[in-house]
Amino acid sequence: MCSPGAGPNEEQQSEIKEGKANGPGVQFSVERQGGMRLIFDLHLDGDHLKGVANGDMQEGRVKVMVDTTRLNAPTDQRRPESPELYDDISHMDTVLFDAFNAHDLAKLRTLFTEDLEFYHDRDGLTFYQQNMESFKSNFESGARVRRALREGSLEVYPIPGYGAVEIGVHHFYTTEKGRQEHLTGTAKFVHVWKKDNGEWKISRVVSYDHR
Repeated sequence: MCSPGAGPNEEQQSEIKEGKANGPGVQFSVERQGGMRLIFDLHLDGDHLKGVANGDMQEGRVKVMVDTTRLNAPTDQRRPESPELYDDISHMDTVLFDAFNAHDLAKLRTLFTEDLEFYHDRDGLTFYQQNMESFKSNFESGARVRRALREGSLEVYPIPGYGAVEIGVHHFYTTEKGRQEHLTGTAKFVHVWKKDNGEWKISRVVSYDHR
């Protein structure tokens, strides 16, 4: 069995040493010929492994930014039926979860219709006020949750005369006191967006396949 390695290509590989994982984080070192050593400190972000590598090379002390993708990560998306609609909903997804990640409850209240129905494969059916109270309670807890959309998972389809349906996969990361951020959940979702007087709001949510 070959030892795990890292390098610029398949022919130039150096053995990985002193590897350890901590939640979504991974640290390891790589030694090159001549005693040169790089120490990697990376973390999982969706399908990417990102971070920095510090060490001493022939050129001197170096710091390298690292952003890698799994070989089997989804990279090809289905061509959207309407690129303009896709861009609109992709933007609204960002607006929604920027507010969620920033604990901006006032903004979140404006992004759902008052007749919201939220279907969850573990918690059942809930409505607008219940979800606003849940957001408030989570934001006031000691843990901080961050949502990240899985790259390449977003799909958008039109609903003529109403709006659009958004389908995707997202990851949730939690930071608790005294602990580093770590992946705590992955789920698939369906958002039904209603366009009313030029404003996009979510009227229906289906959240399922939680892991």
